[in-house]
Amino acid sequence: MKYATEKAVIVISFLVGVAVLSASIISMYNDFSTGKSFEYLMTDIVFFVFGVVLTGGALRIYKKLITLSTIADDLFEELVFTRLRPVLEEVAYNTVELSEVKAELEKLTKKVDSLESFKAQTGFVGDVSFYMRTIIVSFVYVCSYLLMLNYYTDYTPYLFVVLYIIWWAFITREFKLFSRFEAWLVMGIPVLIVPAMSIVIQNLLGIPTLMGIIFSTSLLYAYMYYLYAKELSLESGKQKSDNQKESYQKKKEKPNFFLRKTSSFVSDIIRWLKS
Repeated sequence: MKYATEKAVIVISFLVGVAVLSASIISMYNDFSTGKSFEYLMTDIVFFVFGVVLTGGALRIYKKLITLSTIADDLFEELVFTRLRPVLEEVAYNTVELSEVKAELEKLTKKVDSLESFKAQTGFVGDVSFYMRTIIVSFVYVCSYLLMLNYYTDYTPYLFVVLYIIWWAFITREFKLFSRFEAWLVMGIPVLIVPAMSIVIQNLLGIPTLMGIIFSTSLLYAYMYYLYAKELSLESGKQKSDNQKESYQKKKEKPNFFLRKTSSFVSDIIRWLKS
């Protein structure tokens, strides 16, 4: 069955998204009706948004899959039945010369190559594969977070590091950065900061606020590290083609990644305020 794995993953992600949406709506209604604090409502809203993104992403991938399948079928029909079938009929009646068959087969090969190039340019297969793994990691992350939320103990602030390491391990594996010192340095940030800050925030603001901060900062950490990992991956590719002196000079002249991202974020806020 064509695209069977991709379709199965789309169905699973859609069902998980619908389940998260339903659970967040029910929890939001219960928290609102029982008069719970604002932190609980914000947690419900975060899960509601996560369910919307998950469901919408599954539908978007399904639409892209249908489009690619239609294009592939049309191209295949044009290549095989329109161009090659007359040639095969002539070969069957021994009325075509070998050179003509060779010419038609060369045209067919070029068309097939262009089809493969089109698939490679769309990057759909890679997108679906990455999307599949992201769905699985997101599911593990949400389950771990809910487990810590419902069974909070004195040791939970030290276990919060696991939420950050889940995303770090996934992104590092995707970009093959286990040999890079920068990747291990990024992993050390939550290991050193999260436990101590969790204890401080718990004593000052309470557990519900702490859980909301952990959830939002862990997702922000994953997003920022994803951007940084892409740059590290591109930088590794460039270093293979350049000599060490040129690579060192480019790295020296290139601004710090976090400084550039912070500057860009501040500039966007200023531009939005002026508009």
